[in-house]
Amino acid sequence: MAVDVIQRASLAPSRRRFLSWMGLGGAMATLPMLSACEPGSPLRVVLHDWPGYAFMRLALRQGLVSGDEVTLVETEGMADSVEAMASGQVDAAALTLDNLIALRAQGVDAVVVLLFDVSSGGDALLGGPHLTSLADLRGARVGVENTALSAVMLDRALAAGGLQRAEIEVAHFTGSAEAAWASANLDAVLTYQPAVEALRQRGLRVLFDSRQTPFLIVDVLAVRREALGSNAATLRRLIRGHFAVQRQWREDPLNSNFALASLLGVDAQQVHGVFRGLNIPDERFNRQYLTAPARELNEATQTLCGILRDERGCDTSALSLPGLFLPDYLPEPG
Repeated sequence: MAVDVIQRASLAPSRRRFLSWMGLGGAMATLPMLSACEPGSPLRVVLHDWPGYAFMRLALRQGLVSGDEVTLVETEGMADSVEAMASGQVDAAALTLDNLIALRAQGVDAVVVLLFDVSSGGDALLGGPHLTSLADLRGARVGVENTALSAVMLDRALAAGGLQRAEIEVAHFTGSAEAAWASANLDAVLTYQPAVEALRQRGLRVLFDSRQTPFLIVDVLAVRREALGSNAATLRRLIRGHFAVQRQWREDPLNSNFALASLLGVDAQQVHGVFRGLNIPDERFNRQYLTAPARELNEATQTLCGILRDERGCDTSALSLPGLFLPDYLPEPG
């Protein structure tokens, strides 16, 4: 049975955005078509079109996990995925580690069970043709999503350019970075693949990317701790399906690229370029990264928390938890 898919679920225009730096409080608007998760219901997993998540999306589309077990919710971007998790409408979400930290700072007890990728160029700040360096951003109007990822990338980019946040105008957008560039009168835009490649094709120049933030922009599958016990077998099958599609892509990229292209909204010939800038760990490296003491991930967590402390109320003591990174749901080494 193919997995149930709620296509491109989006939040109502009047919803409250996930604005941790402005203080997230009170009840949040809920995703349409979604009801609160109940015992015995399918595991609700939210994903968007970041290339690192494409293997799991394809595994679900191909029915490698039953629709009785998993409902896939597809959103238009990271901000909507974060809000779906924050508002309790899903059990699991594909997020960057910094967004998980922001969620945990707001009291969402979620843990990491899979490392999708480490961005090494896949996230970028791009400027229009009139901008040739980060220094040229002074006085510029910069489009960013309202997420912890954007906060981290913007912080690092401005530091690299010797700029203060007050020296630029931040314009928040939701949904497509390409649409924001076309309609929001921007000088620069902070986004991720596949939009990075699409905007480069329009003549934008990469001013800063995640190659300059080694092992900091990390994509993970975060699961609410309360959902782990009753969904252990489902999680293992979901992660096994992710790795099965990943292996197929490594062994037969020509055929796999056609299926991936439809998910990523690009031509099959462009798939390789979209994945450029991503380090994608297999089962062995996932086990290495997630198994205690999980040194690289814990160091990244502490660094990210330091960046987010002022804006997001990040408390490092609340993040240094032995159970934050769990290899328990990975395929058994064989």
